[in-house]
Amino acid sequence: PLLKSNSDLKSFRTACAIAGQVCDELLATYVAPGQTTMDVEREANRLLALKRSSAPFKTVDGFGHAVCISINDEVVNGPPSRLRTFQEGDLVSIAIGAEHRGLYGKAARTRYIGDDCPDNIQNLITGSRAVFDRVLDAFSSPQPPQTLQQLLRLVPETANRYGLTIIKGTGGCAIGKQLHMEPATYNHPPEKAHDDANHEHMHEHPEDVLLPGFAFT
Repeated sequence: PLLKSNSDLKSFRTACAIAGQVCDELLATYVAPGQTTMDVEREANRLLALKRSSAPFKTVDGFGHAVCISINDEVVNGPPSRLRTFQEGDLVSIAIGAEHRGLYGKAARTRYIGDDCPDNIQNLITGSRAVFDRVLDAFSSPQPPQTLQQLLRLVPETANRYGLTIIKGTGGCAIGKQLHMEPATYNHPPEKAHDDANHEHMHEHPEDVLLPGFAFT
């Protein structure tokens, strides 16, 4: 999954920037009371086309949509629907993929709909942001992580400081010339071998050395 040329790196950064821009525009305008999750889907397709990007999520396991959306206590981002309408007090997360010159990028955003965000929800948002910041800041520390496992241990460590619980079995993956690539980037360090075939892929590469050009979500 390594990005080995400056042109690859530039295209990857552009794809990620497109995904981030689309997420921001969707949150600012379409994640609002009275809008449906399908309204978000339609606008996501329009914005991606304007930016000359495909909608790569559409090709993943028959998903068929440009954007993943979860509301409130939903754990996994799901497909949009004309029947789901945003309401005041909803906590909404959206994720989107983009492509630029054969390189793929992703972005995700979360927004509380309303003016007075409850303390527990604000803590969830703040703690989740802190996890991302901690992982990114690790690379500029005096002793940066050398393996993927060392890096990913920072996820539960940081979440625990905010009283947050990591949902086991969740995580990301490498990304670059494909939207989903090996190795998996699990959100918790491996504790023991799993017999469950659904978890095997989460522990195949627990000690991958982090090399320049490795991109992951």
